[in-house]
Amino acid sequence: MTNSKGDLTEILQCPSTGAELQWAADGNLVAVGDRRTYTVIDGIAGLLPRSDEEEDGAAVNDSVREFY
Repeated sequence: MTNSKGDLTEILQCPSTGAELQWAADGNLVAVGDRRTYTVIDGIAGLLPRSDEEEDGAAVNDSVREFY
């Protein structure tokens, strides 16, 4: 499924696992494999790791640095 703004799933990935993201029927993004769901509100995806995950800040910062 694609949204009206094009399919950005080709360049987006799950911030926690790096898994591919796909559009769900409800318009949100879902990670392939573990089915983590990321809400899309007004066309903006909330791609933040859930607070209940065991990721420390350093690991998240390293992931962001690698991406950019």
